[in-house]
Amino acid sequence: QLAQEGMAALSDAEGAELFDAALARQEALLVPMKAGGRGTGTGGTDGVPHVFRSLVAPVRRAASRTTVSDTDALRRRLAGLTAEQLDKAMEELVLEHAGALLGYGDNETIDPERHFLESGFDSLTAVELRNGLNAATGLRLSATVAFDHQTPGGLARHMAAQIGAVPSPAGPADTSVREPGSAGTGGEREPVPAAGESVPELFRAMVRAGQVQEGLGLLNWVVRTRSQFTSSADLERPPVSVRMADGDEAPHLVCLCTPAAMGGAYQYAKLVSAFKGARTVTVLPMPGFGPGEQLPASVPAALDVLAATVKDIVGDAPFALLGHSGGGLLAHATAGLLEEQGRPPVGVALLDTYLVEQTAGFQDFAAEVAVGALTREISYGQLGNATSLSAMAQYVALMPEIELKELATPTLLVKASERFATGPEAAGDEAAADDWQTTWTLATRVETVPGDHFSLVEQGAETTAAVVENWLGTLA
Repeated sequence: QLAQEGMAALSDAEGAELFDAALARQEALLVPMKAGGRGTGTGGTDGVPHVFRSLVAPVRRAASRTTVSDTDALRRRLAGLTAEQLDKAMEELVLEHAGALLGYGDNETIDPERHFLESGFDSLTAVELRNGLNAATGLRLSATVAFDHQTPGGLARHMAAQIGAVPSPAGPADTSVREPGSAGTGGEREPVPAAGESVPELFRAMVRAGQVQEGLGLLNWVVRTRSQFTSSADLERPPVSVRMADGDEAPHLVCLCTPAAMGGAYQYAKLVSAFKGARTVTVLPMPGFGPGEQLPASVPAALDVLAATVKDIVGDAPFALLGHSGGGLLAHATAGLLEEQGRPPVGVALLDTYLVEQTAGFQDFAAEVAVGALTREISYGQLGNATSLSAMAQYVALMPEIELKELATPTLLVKASERFATGPEAAGDEAAADDWQTTWTLATRVETVPGDHFSLVEQGAETTAAVVENWLGTLA
């Protein structure tokens, strides 16, 4: 992100050299940095980091910021379009903003049906895209809307449905976001929020008040309104995988998403970046988290779908499974089913995954994860919607029913060195200081990396990826 703003990263050696140079100077405040890249030319100060603006000759140009009148004018223009024309107009708008964020030139285009992650988006650029589209249209799209709808075309259709459900500026303004499938959108049926406040708002309030179990109870009521599948045979729509990296090294790595409200393919974006150009990596979301998707009615139903989808992804190629947190539980169980079916992976990597019986109660562990996720709303947007939150509740209820068996497949456990809980309950006596760490007794190899449960796939993703890559190299 900083590189796009004209400030390139410093190597350890460069940082140490600049630090020594700064110590030798008399100025009280110095900013050692490497300048270069976008925003440091002579084309004006638009987009130039503030610290550089006195060095760049300003160029007077028409303001590009979207104003209220611009938004109203766009709404009036869109109001006269047919449904097909509205879809096309929204797609052009999404592609324009997406191309600008990715630095595409005038002659470069983004495939409207290619996943945002495959096109180069991460959680930060997805939020920037949301901000730009909100400003342009007056909608209030969620921070994860790009990943929720996966492709520019999918996002455009979602926006067109919302624009079509909101009166033009000539009538009463109403720019509130509606869940897909709510009145007037023409989408698929979604869980109905509670009266007065939405389900996500109520759940967040309960988490903040320390009433996580009560919050999960609320979500379980929403689960009852949703369609469920009992096997891959009655699944209406299988989960859509995302191929996020390509390479010649074997095995093909398939990452199973964490069954959490903020889970999704984008959770592995930083981890997968370390494999690009070397190894093929595909990310598989859990069924039930997307608009209109069914929930698994049981653990066997979920595993049946995951195993079938993994086999479709990899074909005859050798493959390994990876899962973070609860995704690791499902990766291990899926590997067991694949062994029974005669198509086992060559390895299973578990990233800070806990045995259900290890915790004083799996519900307590889920509570800590919910609190940790809530603190990350600033970076990743709100803690899910009614669909993803109810899906999370269903998986939390199913997790204790997973029967874990010792695998013939080599299993790597990567565990965090720091606890992610921050409340008073995180401070214990010295003798029990590491009781919180996972002790996955079914692993054939255990590695510890710096960071906590969340950071090992975020800030520490490069270190985690290196550990996984080294281990994969031993499986050949």
